[in-house]
Amino acid sequence: MKPSRLLLALLVLSLLVVGFSVALPVTVPDAVGSSQSGDATAAEGPTPSQDVLDSYITEPVEVTGGEIDADQTELWAWTQHAMAQNVNVTPTVEIRQFDDSLTSPVAGTEETAFQRLLVYDDPDDPPPGGILAYVTGFSPDVNVNEELLPSVKDGSAGRSVGGLLVHEYAHVVQFQSDRFLEHQHYGVSSPSDETRAYRATVEGGAEFVADAYTNESAVDRVRRLWNAPSTTAAERLGQWPYYRGLVYLDQRLDSPEELLGVYENRPLTAATILRGDAPGDGSPERSLSLDRPDYHTEVEDRPGAAIAEVALTKEIQPDRARDVAAGWQWGALQSIQPDQGTAADRSLRHVWVTEWENESAADAFEAAMTEYLDGRWTSENGIWDASDGPSFDLVRVDDGSLALLVGPDSFLAETTVTVSGDEYDIEPATSVNESSSAVGPGVVSEIAPRASI
Repeated sequence: MKPSRLLLALLVLSLLVVGFSVALPVTVPDAVGSSQSGDATAAEGPTPSQDVLDSYITEPVEVTGGEIDADQTELWAWTQHAMAQNVNVTPTVEIRQFDDSLTSPVAGTEETAFQRLLVYDDPDDPPPGGILAYVTGFSPDVNVNEELLPSVKDGSAGRSVGGLLVHEYAHVVQFQSDRFLEHQHYGVSSPSDETRAYRATVEGGAEFVADAYTNESAVDRVRRLWNAPSTTAAERLGQWPYYRGLVYLDQRLDSPEELLGVYENRPLTAATILRGDAPGDGSPERSLSLDRPDYHTEVEDRPGAAIAEVALTKEIQPDRARDVAAGWQWGALQSIQPDQGTAADRSLRHVWVTEWENESAADAFEAAMTEYLDGRWTSENGIWDASDGPSFDLVRVDDGSLALLVGPDSFLAETTVTVSGDEYDIEPATSVNESSSAVGPGVVSEIAPRASI
């Protein structure tokens, strides 16, 4: 492997195994221990005897760069005991200024262009929120944001200091556990749907342990935050693995001791997590192919039900968006580009095919997505015009699937999506056989039996 490729592989790996805590209040933000400021000396939840806690301590946890205002060593012992793992390394808690590469917004990439277009008010806006703390798979140390720590101590960040440490310590235990590492998802070539489902089990797992530490379920409180009108879709996108992962694991686990078993047979799709289903085989086998001369594919992905849910919350109630997205069966995205022309002429075009569990689920998505498009852009002749951006066309491919086409008006007029069996195709509209039955502008359907999950 060339050095540059090795560096890229390590970067991808580090991004996938890092455990971030964002400002999502899933632990009790009031008094930690006996003080509102968070000067805890013991766990909030059920506390084992001191002898039991001592058996999990090989050496004290050191804090560098400031004061944490919590008994960091006892919390480390509590987390190991709760997860039934005696970890033979001791973390250090490092309070420090975070590098700009972590805290500064980064420019969007082609890989995320479609989801930014659907979710953000302005696709060029930076992602919201801040990073309170993180752990990587390369070190047991807990990194705490010096700038944001005061907001944790006074409760305004929505987390207690102890809850924050337990969340990060849970990541340390995850990353030091053979049961986790043997089933780790590296995601270099995996669809973002599987990666997002994996992150939900990782971040939701850490939230679940922190929730046990507070000895009070945070699910209802977090649900209120999720449903609040002031919470933006962009914020929900960042919070999705934490919130949906916590809800999923809270439904399926009795205690943190069971958490590591989740990774031996984890859910492979966001839809599995939304429905609260047992892990299965993932999405059914389908394909989406590009068959348009003079175009090439820049991005090929399966964004999954999470993107459908989060995008819809921009215009419909979050509970309804969740119910609609739970009917998901399969989907695929291709972001394509003309081979020739000026930079403006060669803007990305997006084709997002979504397949649903049944016709009723597809109807529900079509109705909700139409409301979403009507709420954001002006409609004329069945096409939604973003004025300073691309146009949108939502069309029915067959009884159980739809396609969202995004791009210049000429692209929408010249492009069709067909399906035959398990194969979807993006084709020139002029190539469609006139005997085929059109079911929407620019889209025809060749209905053939398909297996369902």
